Amino acid sequence: MLGQWGSHTAFAVAAEARALALQGNRSEAAARVKDAHGVFDQLAPRSDDDAFAFPLRRFLLYLSGTFTALGQVSEARKVQEEALSLYPARTGIDPALLRLEAAICLAHDRSATEACQLATAAYLQVPVEHRTAILGARARHVIDRLPGTSRRIAAARELGELLQLPGSHL
Repeated sequence: MLGQWGSHTAFAVAAEARALALQGNRSEAAARVKDAHGVFDQLAPRSDDDAFAFPLRRFLLYLSGTFTALGQVSEARKVQEEALSLYPARTGIDPALLRLEAAICLAHDRSATEACQLATAAYLQVPVEHRTAILGARARHVIDRLPGTSRRIAAARELGELLQLPGSHL
């Protein structure tokens, strides 16, 4: 088992996988996902409340981002569902980020209205004081992933208008 630094290593490798996926580097991202699993599986069990821990739910959040960026919708949905089941109520923005990634998957599947409705609901579930630029950017990414004509549907316009409101992402 890996010591204290193992959780930092697992986080770093998972974050690298997501970054590579966002850059479109499929093969390297897939290799880092495998590496991240290897490191994560060796971590000593720790409390999810430990400030230095990298709990399974956070690991799955990073995998969700990786699979979503790669367009691997089936894999993304699996890890999103598992991760969401591990988050207690009112746990910051991570559950909203997972739902926004689920919305991106719906956009990838050309379910534009459903994608925008889910993104709007996920965004609005976060208290105003926690609506960060990261959250706003991820919600905006849902619209960006829609095929051209779908960006003009009512649900996409409503999401875009929501994101333009003052204080929508502090």
